[in-house]
Amino acid sequence: MSVNPRRPPIPAKTFSERFAVFTATFLYSGHLPKAPGTWGTLATLPFLWWLRYESLGLKIGIILAVFALGTWAAKEVVRLTNVADHQSIVVDESIGVAVTLLLTGDSLAAFVAGALLFRFFDIVKIPPVEAVDQWSKNRKDSHWIAGFGVLADDFVAGIQGLIALELLKRFLPNFF
Repeated sequence: MSVNPRRPPIPAKTFSERFAVFTATFLYSGHLPKAPGTWGTLATLPFLWWLRYESLGLKIGIILAVFALGTWAAKEVVRLTNVADHQSIVVDESIGVAVTLLLTGDSLAAFVAGALLFRFFDIVKIPPVEAVDQWSKNRKDSHWIAGFGVLADDFVAGIQGLIALELLKRFLPNFF
């Protein structure tokens, strides 16, 4: 059996390295077979549903805290594997879908539509997402920049999803 060069095993030995892998793979959901980004998004949804009634400030604070922790975790996985955007890193999907679903409230239809919109923008990489993605993958000078870049393109895709979802809610209010 051959090893996918974008998804080689992650050689974590210390507690700190194992915690980084746990975080970067969002509770190890990034280790699931086939479509790790979708698994990471799906693993995040129950947490976001649980937070749906919390204040906007708290949700933004959580997103920023997870972004900071995820940047460190992604940096560690980049360092451990020497792969710029290891496919098992899915904390970026957690950030992106959280941004898209920031304003959904308790509408299940908006919640599902937002998750689907985020995956669309994350996969298709409509500009500027593609530029941010390529910028981060071409940075060989710093693991920190690479870790930040892993999350940055999904953050931008999350903003695109948020805008698209809000437009849908505005123009199709009876659906949401």
